[in-house]
Amino acid sequence: FKTGSKQAKSFDNFDQVWFFHPFLVIRMASSSLGKDFYFISSNWNGTQQEELLASLSSKDCLICTLSITQYQLNAQAFAALCAAFQVNCTLLHVSLFRTDIGDPGCKLLAEALVANNTITDLCLGADQITDQSCTLISDALRANYTLTRLRLNHNSITDYGMKHLCETLQI
Repeated sequence: FKTGSKQAKSFDNFDQVWFFHPFLVIRMASSSLGKDFYFISSNWNGTQQEELLASLSSKDCLICTLSITQYQLNAQAFAALCAAFQVNCTLLHVSLFRTDIGDPGCKLLAEALVANNTITDLCLGADQITDQSCTLISDALRANYTLTRLRLNHNSITDYGMKHLCETLQI
């Protein structure tokens, strides 16, 4: 399928993948009939947010990859998303690139990472992450042994924040 002028990748191995970017929300799900593609308009409304959060919190959840890109969730929705991360047992890959979660969002995310034992890949690129946020994430990683890839590119992390992260990871 195509989004704008760019060809989107085909996914052969997935149960359910959600992609969010400023112009389009795509839900791809596998079923007994094959892959279903759902295209949702650029206005990601409250009902669609609630559907995703309910799905992530469900014990029957099939979502293994969640990518929210260049979309700012309000504080209440982000708190609900982090609460869902705490109970979700299928998410492996989460990208929150350019969602501008900042320090308040990182505090909630760090709490979720302590409880979550399935997310292996987390992208927090260009999310206004500071040394304070990096410290919160580092502390959460002391209790989380499943996260194996953490992307923090394009943030405001100084040597102090990176030193704390490296000490936590014993690099």
